[in-house]
Amino acid sequence: MDTGVYAFLQGTVRPAVDRETASTIFASTLTTKDVSDTIPRMEAEVQRFEEKLAHFVTLFQRLRSENNDLRQQLAAKSDEAKRVAEKLDQAKVRIEALVAQLPATEEERA
Repeated sequence: MDTGVYAFLQGTVRPAVDRETASTIFASTLTTKDVSDTIPRMEAEVQRFEEKLAHFVTLFQRLRSENNDLRQQLAAKSDEAKRVAEKLDQAKVRIEALVAQLPATEEERA
């Protein structure tokens, strides 16, 4: 590790400006006009954030509802596919029974 960084971490090196001086410098550069200009900008940002959040909540609710509808449709289609498969199996059994009742052809008898 760099000895300067290590010394700083150990507290043996002091920053060039102490906390009180830094506060004074910052306070002197921040004017009432700066604050009065900043507050409306911050309020506008908060308003935009609220609008975006409201939009996302609405979108989330719509997508959740759509997802539930799709799940119900999928369940209905799965049930329908199961019923169709059962009907096909029943038809296959009936056709096989009818084929078994057909008289044998001459080729089959020979």
